[in-house]
Amino acid sequence: MGQAAGAMGTFRLAAGAIEISSGAVSAMVKLSGTKNEFALALQKHLLYLELVALSGEISIAIRNRLKSSAREVLEKHLDELEELKSAAKNADEAKEIDEIIEHLKSLSDDLYIPNKLIKQEIRFHKDVKYEISIYTKKIEWRFLDLERAKNQRMELDDYFFISFDFRIPDELLGKGFGKHFLEESFSAFKNQIKGAKASWTEFSIYPGGSSLGYKQFWKIYDQTGDPVKAVKETDFFKIVDKKGINKLNKNSISIDHETNSIDVIISK
Repeated sequence: MGQAAGAMGTFRLAAGAIEISSGAVSAMVKLSGTKNEFALALQKHLLYLELVALSGEISIAIRNRLKSSAREVLEKHLDELEELKSAAKNADEAKEIDEIIEHLKSLSDDLYIPNKLIKQEIRFHKDVKYEISIYTKKIEWRFLDLERAKNQRMELDDYFFISFDFRIPDELLGKGFGKHFLEESFSAFKNQIKGAKASWTEFSIYPGGSSLGYKQFWKIYDQTGDPVKAVKETDFFKIVDKKGINKLNKNSISIDHETNSIDVIISK
């Protein structure tokens, strides 16, 4: 990321522009240099910025990932950015933090609006204790006995399409937590859900270096060349299909052949 930071400025796109100074990018690189959740969220966003910087253009899939990763940083770590701004050593440092926040907000579908907490309780699955926090438009799960485990996450967008960010720790793989959390999501929001979205990609923070949907999709796609069939063979589709969410065609699937990432939209 460091070698691309100096080249970052304004990316002129068919659908507008992404504006960020090299100083703000350098500040993000510096802030992402640790291994906490905040740093990992910035690293993911920087990865997509780097793809834009190196290629000089942006695909629909990458733009969607830029938006998604920007919203993730804002929704989970805006307070940390504000604290860093308040603790800045000088005006230039504070300005760079300000630019980071404005950049993230400009990419987000809407400004950061906190969800209202509806229910929070301790539950068990396969003798593993976790905390579930249900909000008006999202759910977060936290494994209580695994301090370094990332919170698992589900969101409803403005059109009531559901999406997930599951990164189950290696020691819990095979216990069916992904399916279990999907079931809890549908139980919590029931008839509000109008469809489902998924983004499958390679990324080092996933167990094995890529998401489960990514592995399952490419296994079938490499054999058949049929993206619809490949999506239908994923665990994700099989679960949402049981909930009546199964309308899918080639236009519902976007494959970015530069990164091999997949975006899928499935409706009722």
